[in-house]
Amino acid sequence: MITLYGVYRSRASRPLWLLGEIGLEFTHIQVIQASRLAGPKAVDAPLNTTSPAFLAVNPQGQIPAYAENGLVLTESLAITQHIARKHGGDLGPRDLAEAALIDQWALFAATGVETPA
Repeated sequence: MITLYGVYRSRASRPLWLLGEIGLEFTHIQVIQASRLAGPKAVDAPLNTTSPAFLAVNPQGQIPAYAENGLVLTESLAITQHIARKHGGDLGPRDLAEAALIDQWALFAATGVETPA
């Protein structure tokens, strides 16, 4: 069973998109960034990145978080690459060379393009 924690207005949009594109069943638990809330520690605050229940999943207090059969991943690119490799079919790499190219372009986008953009 796959569980994805996060909201669309975050880096969780990457794995949410891929899971939807593949049509894979998963549980989506809405976790909002604490910085978006006036009182994230209030008794009536929604589940957020400082909530003890979420910190038990990801002690770093960041979204997204992905859980599948005991594996927990907390970086959106690592999550999407794992999903593509394990469940992606045509969206996943066909061999190690293609996996290396996917890694190359994902890291280039994250480190070379994203900040200036």
